[in-house]
Amino acid sequence: MIYRTHSHNLGVVTTGYRYRDGTYTEIGRMSPQLPQTFYDIAEPNMNITTGDLLISRCTMSSQRKFATNIGPTNRDEMCNFYIMYYTSRQEDIKDERMCFRDHNSFHLKDYLSTLPQNISSIVGLPKFERTDPYAV
Repeated sequence: MIYRTHSHNLGVVTTGYRYRDGTYTEIGRMSPQLPQTFYDIAEPNMNITTGDLLISRCTMSSQRKFATNIGPTNRDEMCNFYIMYYTSRQEDIKDERMCFRDHNSFHLKDYLSTLPQNISSIVGLPKFERTDPYAV
């Protein structure tokens, strides 16, 4: 597996996790201000299985005097954490529905209080520059 992050000018760091049995395992962390390329995951032998949650978080920073909307332009923002993976055995993909949760019973807010404390940390990341005059 490899990963890539993407946001626009206000993005500071995007982090992805696998949540399994009450434990968060970091998949990757990168500043979306760095080159958009795929990076190796934090744990090379990590696997994703039925029942795991994949959770990502974008940390943004702004002193803009206007609202920032979700959208495709640099005046807008977005939060993407891409994962590229493969399997050499088709039978490993048992049911495409395993990638979805029942929206009536699943609530992300149930997991927010247990997020890792370093989820927005930029420690250890390569240096990057901010281009938006209102980005802090």
